Amino acid sequence: MNALLREIPARFRLSPIEEITAPDPADLSTFCATRSDDILPLAERYFEPVHVARFGTLFPLPLFLDLDAIAREDPALFERLQAAERDAARDPQATVCSAYAVYRKRS
Repeated sequence: MNALLREIPARFRLSPIEEITAPDPADLSTFCATRSDDILPLAERYFEPVHVARFGTLFPLPLFLDLDAIAREDPALFERLQAAERDAARDPQATVCSAYAVYRKRS
């Protein structure tokens, strides 16, 4: 993510951030999903997946970028960002921010 951030010209950044770092888990609220990586595997243990979409692998990078301006002024860079998200989402080791899943009762 930080390698990608370094490719983004300053004019497209919403803040002067140079690097994104993960927060210390001790500083997180107890309401944060500290075991969120367990949710989908647990659901798949009891239910049959019909559709699972994972996205937001590069989160929180989009929070720091003016994506509308990038899409308008530099479509190639915008496509590069979208391709990086797609590539990251296919990586089984990558952590995703969000998921949408539909399951059915196992027969």
